[in-house]
Amino acid sequence: MVEQVLRALRLKGVANKDVLGKALGGPSDDVESRLQALVSAGLVKELARGWSLTPEGRTVLAEQLAAERATFDHQAIERLYERLCALNVQFKSLMTEWQIRSVDGGDTPNLHDDPAYDAAIVERLKEIHGGMLGLLADVAAVAPRLAPYRSRFENALSGIESGDRSMMAAPIKDSYHTLWFELHEEFIDLCGRTRAGEAAAGRGD
Repeated sequence: MVEQVLRALRLKGVANKDVLGKALGGPSDDVESRLQALVSAGLVKELARGWSLTPEGRTVLAEQLAAERATFDHQAIERLYERLCALNVQFKSLMTEWQIRSVDGGDTPNLHDDPAYDAAIVERLKEIHGGMLGLLADVAAVAPRLAPYRSRFENALSGIESGDRSMMAAPIKDSYHTLWFELHEEFIDLCGRTRAGEAAAGRGD
C-alpha cells in the first residue's frame, strides 16, 4: 500500500500540513500526526518551509509504488495513459495560449486584460475537464488512491470560473496546471516509465 503522505511529498518536494491536507483530502491535524509518525520512522524530515522526504523515505516510496504497480493490469493502465496523453496535447496548447498571445504577428505575454480572450480559453478548459473527469473515474477504479484528484480538479476549475486566474497555473497552489503535472507524474509511475523518458518521447508537460 502506498503511503499517501510520502507520495504527496514526493510530488511537491516540500509542503506544509495545509498543502498536504488539500492534497490528501483530510484535516491538517490528521496529516500532522501522520507526518510525525513518518519523522519518527526516519522517512520524513521537517524543514523551515514544511516537510520533505529523506533518502530512506524515497526508497520506501519507490518500493511501495513498485509493489502497487505489480497488482495492476499493465495494458489497462497503458490505455488510460494514452487517453491522458491525448488530453495533454490539448491542455499544453491551451496553457500556451493562456500565457502568450499573438498580437500583430508577434507573441506577447497575456496580461489578462481582455476578459473575452480569457473566457474563451476557460470554455475550452471546461471541454478538456469533461474528458479529464471520465479518465479520473476510470483510473480511480484501478487505483483508488487517485480518487481525490476529482474534487481537486473540480475545485481548481471552480476557482478559475469565479475569477481567480491563479487557479489556472500558480505553482504554489492546487491550480489546474499543478494538478495536471502531478497526475501526469502518477501515470508515469503507474506505467513504470520515467519523466526523462516521457520528455524525450515528447510527452512531457
